[in-house]
Amino acid sequence: MKKLNWLPIALLAVALTAFTDPAETVSYSVDTEASSVKWFAKKVTGAHNGHVKMKSGNLDFQEGVLTGGSFVMDMNSIVCDDLSGESKGKLEGHLKSDDFFGVANYPEATFVITQAVPRGTPGSYKIVGNMTIKESTEEIRFNAQLDEVGEQM
Repeated sequence: MKKLNWLPIALLAVALTAFTDPAETVSYSVDTEASSVKWFAKKVTGAHNGHVKMKSGNLDFQEGVLTGGSFVMDMNSIVCDDLSGESKGKLEGHLKSDDFFGVANYPEATFVITQAVPRGTPGSYKIVGNMTIKESTEEIRFNAQLDEVGEQM
């Protein structure tokens, strides 16, 4: 009868599991038709709000926890939602000009999540990331609530 030496096999198994990542990253794509970024801007004489369409994006999860993601916004799609008529067109044209977003030269803006910190309740996160507009990148922080509806978030 042969005796098997289990120690080398056990050590090999431990070594293999020590160098593998058990938490697989699952990435969900953004539904660009149903998604947009809402904006709000203040000025001395008032405020305006609107939205920008998403060009692409994804959210990354490990074991059900948000770990990252990135988004690309179509800056040519920027619109003002609180104005109408000539003043709406005038403001949108001004926002698209080189005075603001310069969409002819910079048609996209990006946001990359660098940190997603759970806030203690399901789906609640403090998001930290880098926003790039016109070759200028700034770190921004905000709170977000992710809710799952069917198979969508």
